[in-house]
Amino acid sequence: MEQPNYNNCSLDELHRVLELIDQDAWPDRVARIESIINDPKNLKKTAGEKVVLGKRVSIVLKTAALFLLGFGIASMMAEVQVWQ
Repeated sequence: MEQPNYNNCSLDELHRVLELIDQDAWPDRVARIESIINDPKNLKKTAGEKVVLGKRVSIVLKTAALFLLGFGIASMMAEVQVWQ
């Protein structure tokens, strides 16, 4: 039987496989997955995934900040018009 190629999986996918795999039936696969997870070279995968998430969060935060800034300016302009 052909072994799955776990090298192309993200670390999240590998952890998920470890949760679901029958560890008694596939001890060699479990050992392979654990060695990939524990390999320091694969820390880059985690860092890369965090960078993508960081960019998305950054965009959301910037959009929210611009919205709040616009809302604040509109509120100040409305107050100025009330006092005139």
